[in-house]
Amino acid sequence: MTNTEKHWIYPSLIEPLSTEVRRRRPERHVMERNKSYALTGLAGGILCGFILCLWIKPFFLCTVEDCCLTQRLRAEMKNEISWDNKLHSPSINAVNKKQVLIGVMTAAKFIDNRALAVWQTWAKNINGDVIFFSGEESVSSHDIPLVALPGVTDVYPPQKKSFMMMKYLHDYGIDKYRYFMRVDDDVYVNGDKLDAFLNSLNYSQALYIGQAGTGKKEEVAELSLSPDENFCMGGPGVLVTGETLRRVIPHISYCLQHLLSTHEDIELGRCIRMFAGIPCTWNYELYACYKLPCLST
Repeated sequence: MTNTEKHWIYPSLIEPLSTEVRRRRPERHVMERNKSYALTGLAGGILCGFILCLWIKPFFLCTVEDCCLTQRLRAEMKNEISWDNKLHSPSINAVNKKQVLIGVMTAAKFIDNRALAVWQTWAKNINGDVIFFSGEESVSSHDIPLVALPGVTDVYPPQKKSFMMMKYLHDYGIDKYRYFMRVDDDVYVNGDKLDAFLNSLNYSQALYIGQAGTGKKEEVAELSLSPDENFCMGGPGVLVTGETLRRVIPHISYCLQHLLSTHEDIELGRCIRMFAGIPCTWNYELYACYKLPCLST
């Protein structure tokens, strides 16, 4: 074979091999790079998932302390709270539920004056029942339906008293009443107008009704409320449905352990907003629903 022939043979053999090698190199590089990206993505996903779990854990899981509190509160409400025999009533099916159960927050020093005045006046005109709630040492020299909440004092602010009263209303009346109301002992309730208003609503919905407030300007930073958040002020009274209580009461221990202010009405509203998913009604909503039964069935 001549040198000239070799010159033409070897290039023809070598060039295809070189081309194939050049083709394979980038493919192997791309595979290695994709593998690196996949490992990086997997590690990032695991890290993000871990961070997300830490963030949402408080909303779905209670701490050991919270769970213990829930068990203790359940035991207290089951074993220690007693109420007057005249409050007993036969079981009532859903169709024949009473209209409203009103819980009046009072204190030992007001039982035989303010609470007694309520019992002797507007409480007689309510289409439902009225119960008074005070600290565990409270007694009355008059024949009024009084619940002395165990483990609760009359010391202000009354956050625990308010929450325990709502729990009692739920446990005692959830299957007997359509609506539940929380009022102070210095409030006057017009029974006829209240009944007419309640008849315009749909008690199967989760409702949280009252005079909406957003807190004083000088206290906004301390209340931990965002600009679009409100609460029903306790003074004029707060009205909820059984559906609202069903959603909130199971989480009452969490709410008591995570108080962000000293105002019981704000904390009750925060708990309702968090677990029932509803804010307090604004004035224009109440006006519209009173003029037109927009929430009725």
